[in-house]
Formats: sequence, C-alpha cells, structure tokens
Amino acid sequence: MPSASAENAARCVPAWQEMGYRVAVLQDRVPIDVPCDAKIVQDKYPGWAASINLLYREIVSEDCPVIVGGGDDLYPDQNLRAEEIARQFLERFPDTLGVMQPMGDPFEATHSIC
Repeated sequence: MPSASAENAARCVPAWQEMGYRVAVLQDRVPIDVPCDAKIVQDKYPGWAASINLLYREIVSEDCPVIVGGGDDLYPDQNLRAEEIARQFLERFPDTLGVMQPMGDPFEATHSIC
C-alpha cells in the first residue's frame, strides 16, 4: 500500500497483518516507522497504480498468485482472513487472470462503487 501518513499507516498496517496479510508499504518522500513486512521509500508519489505495480515488481515473489492493492485508508474485511479471500479469488479465477476489488471501509462512499 502507498502511504504518506505515519498516523494512518500505524493504524492500517496492523489491521491487515492481523487478518493474515503480509504488508508492503511504499512511503512517499519521508521514511516513516511502520511495522510492515517490506517497504520502499520514493522521492515522490508516483500515483496509486504505479505504487502498487512498483511494490509488486520489487517485493512480491513470482510464485504469489494473489495480491491485494490497498492504501493506508482502506481496511481489510473483518469477516474473511487473507487465506479465505485468496481461496475465493482462485475459485473464481483459477487461471489467476482476474480482479476483485475489496471494499474494506466506507471512506468517500466506497460502498457505492466497490
């Protein structure tokens, strides 16, 4: 997930980890102390999609069939652990060519678009 906010990341990253996710963070300009599994610090924010692609290329193992792109203002589903989300994804897209958009919180009315 991209993050420029130590405060948001400090709340968000542990929430994902508690649900079984490994979390990589792309930090914008200033390194922040966040308990993540991996991180990259950039001099400028490349945008959300470019951040997710960079994290994937630089950090995620090639044998990882499912990734979730988030942000420091999006929280995981509290009813389904990472393993269950991955199972559902692979059941629906066994060739791994698919996209599922998680809707973890109601920020900016995401319930109406996700």
